[in-house]
Amino acid sequence: VYNSRDFAVGDTVQKVGRTTGWTQGPVTSTCVTANSEGNITFFCQHLAQMNAGPGDSGSAIIRGSLYERRK
Repeated sequence: VYNSRDFAVGDTVQKVGRTTGWTQGPVTSTCVTANSEGNITFFCQHLAQMNAGPGDSGSAIIRGSLYERRK
């Protein structure tokens, strides 16, 4: 388990989502404030470039790539 400050822009992260399955991508931003529909503000969020869909919320984020995990 990693603390959120262990993530850096460019790190590869992955998740297993209920809807989208196993996806991975690079971290694109760290500790940003994000607003969602319904006037909800999320502070210090990390953003990554990967697919996500309804039902994927709450998925664990794992640092490292699929290739690194297979070694």
